[in-house]
Amino acid sequence: MDVLSAMGVFVRVVDRKSFSMAANELGISSSSVSKQVSHLEKHVGARLLQRTTRRLSVTEVGAAYYDKCVRILFDIEEAENLVSQLQGAPRGVLRISCNMTFGQMQLSRAIPEFMEKYPDIKFDVSLDDRPQDMVSEGFDLAIRIADPQLPDSSLIAREIGAIPMFICASPQYLETHGQPGSLNDLK
Repeated sequence: MDVLSAMGVFVRVVDRKSFSMAANELGISSSSVSKQVSHLEKHVGARLLQRTTRRLSVTEVGAAYYDKCVRILFDIEEAENLVSQLQGAPRGVLRISCNMTFGQMQLSRAIPEFMEKYPDIKFDVSLDDRPQDMVSEGFDLAIRIADPQLPDSSLIAREIGAIPMFICASPQYLETHGQPGSLNDLK
């Protein structure tokens, strides 16, 4: 038995003072409504409704239980509404750790564009070239120009781009030392 569903049926029966009216509103049969209320009474170990062929009344225990059920069902509905509201549009503070160069060259252009699209997002950006402990320092995102070695297995690394690397030398260096043929020649 789904206790929450049975609570909802019980509340509807009490509100309508009728099994058949509750069944009609819920789109289920009167016998199904009656069974759910009976199962709920067995579950809580008390008679919640007094039934006769002509009347339906709530017992003293049933009235107290009804009040709690109404509050519980309201709280659940409120929690579900809150989740859907929070998922509707992103909001909050996004804490980003990024190295200085990338932050100045790329994030400085990307953040204003992002904020136009999502005005309820605020940014807390730390531009620092030292490796940071994302978890203990409370960062949501870290952007690094490096091989993604993750110290914490709960972190997820994604490659978002490639930066070509070049070795450059001045003509004077090449005249003095010659053109290197391998990385070992650079030593």
